[in-house]
Amino acid sequence: MDTRRFHKLLFDAVGRLMPPDGIAVCAVSGGADSMAMLHGLCEVNRMRRCGWILHVAHLDHHLPHDSSAMMAFVKQTATSLNLCCFTDCADVPALSKETGESIEETGRKVRYTFLERVALEVGAQAVVLAHHADDQAETVLHRVLRGTGLRGLSGMPERRPIRDGSEIEIIRPMLSLRRADARSYLQRRGLSFMHDATNDDIHAATRNRIRHEILPRVGASINPDVMTALVRLSKQAGGAIDVIRDAAAERFAESRLRDDDDHKSVVLDVSALRDLPRAIQSEVVILALEHLSEGFKFIGSERIEAVTELISGDGKLRNIQLPGGAIVQRRGKRLCFLGSRRGSSITEASSLTRNVQS
Repeated sequence: MDTRRFHKLLFDAVGRLMPPDGIAVCAVSGGADSMAMLHGLCEVNRMRRCGWILHVAHLDHHLPHDSSAMMAFVKQTATSLNLCCFTDCADVPALSKETGESIEETGRKVRYTFLERVALEVGAQAVVLAHHADDQAETVLHRVLRGTGLRGLSGMPERRPIRDGSEIEIIRPMLSLRRADARSYLQRRGLSFMHDATNDDIHAATRNRIRHEILPRVGASINPDVMTALVRLSKQAGGAIDVIRDAAAERFAESRLRDDDDHKSVVLDVSALRDLPRAIQSEVVILALEHLSEGFKFIGSERIEAVTELISGDGKLRNIQLPGGAIVQRRGKRLCFLGSRRGSSITEASSLTRNVQS
């Protein structure tokens, strides 16, 4: 892909996802993908006179690679582009041990907390992430292997709130681009990046094993165009789930009896749900879970199916425990979703520091 095409795809995507003259925080790790995104956005902003106000944000995860050098590199790049750079540090390995969650999940939570905080400080509408089509394919396969349903097959959306209830959106303008496109763009323009060694360790994260072992084997022995096939599947699943979700939202509103002011419980009328197709019932369950404060975006489909089975059950008192401490109960004609009373398991990262360059 040539440079002009790369710029056009970025411009078209951001034009869909962010208003003209918008303010955005670019999440930059220092790796090839985020550096291509940052340089590409700056160049498009200059050439097309978009009026975007861009900021750079970088979080040091204290993982076993030269993280301090990565932060210094990102700061230097921001300086060269005349952008404000916000940095912070979090001991993700220590937090992971404390909470019992994986390093991947812990890092994601801490990172998004940091990025939202930066966005609120600068008045940004969006946080821009450098996920591309290869990441999308890896995400879909990862979810398949974990036991996802149709909803999980849709992969990462181009835009969504950074957390439930937040006005800050995550946008992903590079989902139509490949990993090779980002590297080619940097090479054509003579731009540098740093290699993140944590992405090479197949024992550190399941996604790394999918990237470096599983997908190459599938590509070599079954389907050389496996990435395209997985991305196509995600788009088709996304279209299907949009239709199902619209229908489920209507049924959810009709069946909802009450919920607590603090969103710690949701009660549904089973009789309004019993005769619905199973796909709509499952989506109603997901909508109910989303109304609980914890946020249940990554529950496996087998748990969702178990809750859905309660709708067609005999009405006797039964409990299903969900990850995060939530409980779903069938009480006669009522299906009750009870949220955990625990506080957040992730502590906030250390205080935000800013390196402002004129």
